[in-house]
Amino acid sequence: MTDAQLFSSCSKENCKKTEDINENISIAIPNKQRSCAAVNTPAACVNKAINQIQDLEVKLEESFLQHEILYNLGKLPWDLDAKTVKETEEICLSFSTEVKAKQSLRWKDIQSLKQKTSAVVAEVIELISRLENERKDAEEALEFEKQHRKKLYLNSDKLSFWRLQQLPKAVQEEWEKCLQDIIELQWHFEEKNEQLQDALNQLTKIEGANSVIVKQINFMKKYSPLLEEKLCHEDDSMKEVKILFEEAKAQYDTVHQKYLEVQKLHEETKEECEIKRLYMREQIEADETTLNQLRDELKETDMLYTDINNKIHRLREEILENENRLEELIKQEADIEADLNSWRDKERRLKLKISRQESENRQLLDEFLKNVKTVESSKSNKESDLQKLKDKLAHDLQQFTNLQDEIQYLKNENAGFMYKFRDSAKRKMGYQSEIQVLQKNIRRLEEHLKKVNKDLYAAELAYDDAKTKLDELNEGIGKEKSRFKNLEENIKKQIRDEISAWKLTQKRLKALQAELERKKKEHEKLVEKMKSKLKKYELLSAEQAEILEKNKDVHKELMEKIAELNQKIKELDDDEETVNNELENKKKCAQNLLDDKKEKYLGISSQFTKVNEEIAHLQKEIAKLSALRKGQESQIDSVEKSVVMLREKYTKIKSKEENTQRLVDFLYARLDAVRKKIKTGNIIFDELLWKRQNDLKIKKV
Repeated sequence: MTDAQLFSSCSKENCKKTEDINENISIAIPNKQRSCAAVNTPAACVNKAINQIQDLEVKLEESFLQHEILYNLGKLPWDLDAKTVKETEEICLSFSTEVKAKQSLRWKDIQSLKQKTSAVVAEVIELISRLENERKDAEEALEFEKQHRKKLYLNSDKLSFWRLQQLPKAVQEEWEKCLQDIIELQWHFEEKNEQLQDALNQLTKIEGANSVIVKQINFMKKYSPLLEEKLCHEDDSMKEVKILFEEAKAQYDTVHQKYLEVQKLHEETKEECEIKRLYMREQIEADETTLNQLRDELKETDMLYTDINNKIHRLREEILENENRLEELIKQEADIEADLNSWRDKERRLKLKISRQESENRQLLDEFLKNVKTVESSKSNKESDLQKLKDKLAHDLQQFTNLQDEIQYLKNENAGFMYKFRDSAKRKMGYQSEIQVLQKNIRRLEEHLKKVNKDLYAAELAYDDAKTKLDELNEGIGKEKSRFKNLEENIKKQIRDEISAWKLTQKRLKALQAELERKKKEHEKLVEKMKSKLKKYELLSAEQAEILEKNKDVHKELMEKIAELNQKIKELDDDEETVNNELENKKKCAQNLLDDKKEKYLGISSQFTKVNEEIAHLQKEIAKLSALRKGQESQIDSVEKSVVMLREKYTKIKSKEENTQRLVDFLYARLDAVRKKIKTGNIIFDELLWKRQNDLKIKKV
């Protein structure tokens, strides 16, 4: 390989290495720096250096190609064919001519190439140094980002671990907090759904009754034209009867006037009764609404009453527990005071002992001084006496040192006891302050209990009043409902009885009309028979008169027969009169029956109007019920709002109870800690006493 190819390959490898380094840097750089590296374009100096290097490569390749051809020609073997020799000679000649032509130019280009290569190499060296510095900076940034990433991973692991640990607990606590509220809400919703279902059932019943009444009204409207036609026909017949019986009509008019007066009185009384009924219905509706409100209030008051009772019981139990704890604390305080008194007595005894020991020490010192004086005076005594005195002095000094050690030990014990006394005094002050705080809390709880008792008493009074009012309203509503039901049943029975009586009277009228027609026909037949008989008798009488003229005896017989016949005719006339009287009586009865039926028909029509009015009233009541239903819905909304408010109050009360419970628990913990401290102090004191007594016994021995 030639030098130009090596140079070009090296330059290409360097370019590839720089590209690989840039790629590695871009891979190792985090997301933000990688994006910046993707955006950063190569500098102008880099592009310039690359272009110059490429130009140099091209020129060097051209120059080295010429050297390669010459080098290859020099390497050719000498034992070649004639053809190959000729070909090579031709190539060499052509190339030599070209080379000779360009040789002069090539030397000039080589000098410029040298200058350019030196400049490019200098620039490349500078670029390499810059790139090296940038690479180091990039490596440092990469390491920093890796460490930062590790820290972030660690923090994320910690956070995920904390979340796995704490989230289920928090969710469980929130669930436990919200569970009771959810149960209460479900109970309230179920209760309200039951009330809605009851109201819907009542509405369906009312709609069914309305549909039955509407069917009856439609039936009456459908068959009213036939009744009117029938009544018109009966009116025509009645006019004919009225022409015949004007006297009865006058009596009927008087009776009708009396009936109208009675009807007016009846209508007035009826209107008054309807007004009273409407007033009573309004009162019943108002009482029902108030009853429902009072029931809701009663339920709320019952709930509040139970809650307050539970709270009162809890507070009483807490007060009793606090009182018991106070008594225990007072007893402990008395015990502590007794212990303090005993400690003070012990301190006094120890002080007396210390004073005695000091007096003994002084006596020993005096004896020692006396002995020293005696020793100084009796220096001329024997060595045995000196030895004895030395032994005695050594013994006394040993006792003195022992006594000093005991005094120091007692002083240290006294200092420890004083420190303990101070601690016990401080504890006593702390216990007294805690007792005062507990007493204040108990007073506050008692005041709160008094307030709660007052509120309870007021709530009980209001509850009793509301209960009595509710009972009265329930009784009044029950009575009014029973009255209303009885009135409705009586009206329905009257309508049914009158309809059945009207049908029976129509049947009887038809039967009476048929009988009257039959009897009229029979009477006409009898009259025709009598006329025919009279004609016959007249003919016979004429014949008999002719015969009478002939024979008077026969005339007399005929006269007797005529008299008999006249008697028979009179009897027939009497029978006819009786029949006519009977017919007249029957007609009068029929007329009276017709009058009664007319009155009943008028009553039925008035009752139909009343029924229509009642239907309209029922429709109004249905509208009122719908309005009441809307009011109930609004009341349900208000109840839900009040439930929300009560929940808020309940949460506040619960938070207060929790705070009080925490305070009580804190006080209990403090009491337990104080008891433990007192027990440990007593144990330490007993141990110290026992040690002290043992030490004193040992010293005495």
